[in-house]
Amino acid sequence: MKFLCVPCDTPMKLQSVDPPDRGSLSVVYSCPECGYEMAMLTNAYETQVVQSLGVRIGPEGAEGASSSSGGKCPFTSMIPATEGTVAGNVALPIALTWLVAQTSVIALIFTTTHIPPSDFVPVTAAYFAFQVFALLATHLAESESRARQELALANAELRTAADLLDASSRANERLRIARDLHDLLGHHLTALSVNLEVASHLTDGKAREHVEHAQSLAKLLLSDVRAVVTDLRDDQTIDVASMLARTLEPVPSPKIELTVQPELRIADPVVAQSLLRAVQEIVTNAIRHSGATTLRLDVRRDDDTVELRAQDDGRGVSPIRLGNGLAGMRERAEAAGGRAEYRSAPGAGFYVALKLPAAGRA
Repeated sequence: MKFLCVPCDTPMKLQSVDPPDRGSLSVVYSCPECGYEMAMLTNAYETQVVQSLGVRIGPEGAEGASSSSGGKCPFTSMIPATEGTVAGNVALPIALTWLVAQTSVIALIFTTTHIPPSDFVPVTAAYFAFQVFALLATHLAESESRARQELALANAELRTAADLLDASSRANERLRIARDLHDLLGHHLTALSVNLEVASHLTDGKAREHVEHAQSLAKLLLSDVRAVVTDLRDDQTIDVASMLARTLEPVPSPKIELTVQPELRIADPVVAQSLLRAVQEIVTNAIRHSGATTLRLDVRRDDDTVELRAQDDGRGVSPIRLGNGLAGMRERAEAAGGRAEYRSAPGAGFYVALKLPAAGRA
């Protein structure tokens, strides 16, 4: 293991080990890329350990007696870069196993020196305890971060589901009003127009003019009612861009690049819900399984089909095994009259193509 440079994350090299001064030892590391330097001051006990391992100390640097150490102090080279690196990339049991093995090797190195066990055992135990503490703290922080992301996504899902339910309720209410207007007012106005037509043939003079005027007003009113009914039936669409933006707004990671065709609206609530659930499942998979840093979502309409294409830059997988989420996405798409396709490969991320009929299943 090596120390990592803070600015550029490059493995640092041991530059020099200054001579002991009152039992202390100054160890300097430098970055070969950016020149960043890091100095450490050891205590008298650690100085004794370094010297006992055959490290030559002087202004020209540190050089080990054993060629296997590669000219570096074997004690400092055993120190891990960060416990967060281990905890973030591997499972907790594997990380703990690595720490046990690493501490065992350090203890084994100590046994080859002239330091009595009563001196190095407490230090080794304290070193191991500190690493375990750092590992568990990092693991807890990452678990809390994932939990916050999942909670934010769940809240967004509930909010969007409430919006869909509200939109569906409004659409049903407008449809009911449109039917009532057509069936009640439309019927009565049609009957009134017919009666006025008959009355116009039975009257003469001034009275006939008034009847004909009333008949034209009845026809105009009937035309207005029909226009209102048509508007109520047509104004039932859901704005896709606002729906998805509201869902993805609280997701901090991965970075989501959303592209929606301008003025894209969906009339069928079932299709809108299938699209929304698909986006939620794709984002959830990217957070939990993919390890992606960027997720691209593209939604557009092609003739009578609404298409969703998603691509992340995660680790990928092969072969693809359909869990409950991916299987449910495909089932919802087929129930709405569409289809879902998946593609992935190690190192190539995960790709989803979803096609839904814009008007729903016929």
